[in-house]
Amino acid sequence: MEKLYKKIRGKLHYHEGWEETRGFTEHWGVVGERGESREVKAPKGVRPEAALEKALDVPRKAGYVPIELEAHDSLVIEYKTGKNAKRDLAKRHAVEDWLNDKLGWTGLGYCDGGSVGSGTMEAFCFVVDYAIAKRVVLREIAGTEFADFARLYKIAKDVPAFKPKSTRVRKAGFTPGDCLVVRVKGGRYTAAYIAATHEGPDEKPSNVVVELDYLERKKPDLEAFRKMKPLALKHHAWKGQLAIDYCPARTKALDASIEVAGNVALELPGIDIGRHHDHWVNWKAKPDAALMKIIGKGGDKGAGKYISTSGGWSLGEHIVLQRAWDAGDRSDL
Repeated sequence: MEKLYKKIRGKLHYHEGWEETRGFTEHWGVVGERGESREVKAPKGVRPEAALEKALDVPRKAGYVPIELEAHDSLVIEYKTGKNAKRDLAKRHAVEDWLNDKLGWTGLGYCDGGSVGSGTMEAFCFVVDYAIAKRVVLREIAGTEFADFARLYKIAKDVPAFKPKSTRVRKAGFTPGDCLVVRVKGGRYTAAYIAATHEGPDEKPSNVVVELDYLERKKPDLEAFRKMKPLALKHHAWKGQLAIDYCPARTKALDASIEVAGNVALELPGIDIGRHHDHWVNWKAKPDAALMKIIGKGGDKGAGKYISTSGGWSLGEHIVLQRAWDAGDRSDL
């Protein structure tokens, strides 16, 4: 996603866009207002990111520029925690999704996660204008199940409010379609597939990885990859969810345990990866029931399909646990 801004007659305007599976969504308006949007299908033979770049050339030429993250304001919303840690965590995640929806669709910014401890939990947001963001949040949160917050405040910063963004691009390291051969214990191999990647100027790069249902002593080739299916997790508390997450950029440590067998476009059942308000989402997944219950009726259905993040790569762990579980091993319970 790329967000561009320009002051017009004293008001800050935004113009942004994000890639979809077969095209892109373009969204523009006055900061603090929902604005307008349109969904565009990429022309035949043109990749969605290329079509989006061409569309955003128009606002760029009109003087719209990015705002550095360091120049954003920090908005924090704090809640008291109770005795049910699981319920508190679910609520915090729901609040984060709610904030992403409200801040994203008004051109203000996004929620960057949260924390918990010492009797409170917080959701942290980066916004281009704290005063406008506070007004929008207070207006939209009234009457919802998130209205019981303890306080909403700003973290002070000491950098200029509006600076052009760097054009340095942080690379994800993989390419969509990369087929990964993963070495696991016991001289065996499993497999994974890079379904999507995201990278941009000064943004955190990420790779969406799908673990595949393969665990053999033979190293898989591309022909074997074409016959594989996504791994369905049923071990421990899992209930058939597909093994998909998004992980950081490729590293030398990761390369020590994997190799790229090649690149091929796989049609994986149950998977349609896209971007939704700065989050990865599998549009073919069923919404998380617990999360949707907290979001409530009329909430953003896409938020219930977000792909979870992985702070580090542990590729191969799930398939080993699943095979042991299928064999009746419950020794770790």
